[in-house]
Amino acid sequence: MTHPLRFDPSYWTQGLKPVFDLHGQLAAIRQNRPLVKPILKELAGIMLGFVALYFLNGAGSQRLRDLLEGWPLSLVGIAGVLMYVPIHVESRYVGAFMVLFWLGLIVSLRHSNKHPKMFAAIVLAISLSLLMAAAQTAYAPRHYRWNTRKNVDAEVAEALVKMGTHPGDPVARISPGGYLGWARAAGVTIIAEVDLEVGAESFWKSDPATQARVLQALRQAGANSVVAHVWDDVTAPGWYRVGETHFWIYPFKRAGS
Repeated sequence: MTHPLRFDPSYWTQGLKPVFDLHGQLAAIRQNRPLVKPILKELAGIMLGFVALYFLNGAGSQRLRDLLEGWPLSLVGIAGVLMYVPIHVESRYVGAFMVLFWLGLIVSLRHSNKHPKMFAAIVLAISLSLLMAAAQTAYAPRHYRWNTRKNVDAEVAEALVKMGTHPGDPVARISPGGYLGWARAAGVTIIAEVDLEVGAESFWKSDPATQARVLQALRQAGANSVVAHVWDDVTAPGWYRVGETHFWIYPFKRAGS
């Protein structure tokens, strides 16, 4: 099992009692703001298009009455998005709620007989804006460099074997993210970690004595080695870089070695 905590969170959190922490919720909202911006950016086309269609949709009082017709769908959609805002926002989580929100608004639009060509052009522009966002994610070179992309996971797995960690062995990780592809490729089990929520970035900013205590705690937990994902160079002794990647390995010496 690569990551027992993620495989069955209910088992490892059994007995915990949730408490409301206003400071923590506000901190989560601040942390989620940068994650919301790209989602809104991808929806810019539909936002502008809807505004244009709205003003093509008859008289002012009639427009408002039509807009209120789909409020149940929009309410469910916005409530679903707001549910994630104080926790964690990703497009895969809020995408379905976004669809409901916009459906509630779009169903209120009446087809304009006064400007049929303009109406059709705006609808086409909205569709193209959504397709462009999807195409950018799928084909942009910054996401997929087909000719130069390396199998980083395999490199880490191979490096672990060379340093004495084999499939099935326990390891620890220090990472500002949740990516576990290297662990699955290596067939190891993560038994301890210092992640984003508990201070992976703080670990690298701390003094050598503090880092040594953390590494010792990970070793005492039973880890054979520690795998870190770091964007900067690691100059602390004992760390070995995996090729030209951003992964570093700290192997613990086995007893008798």
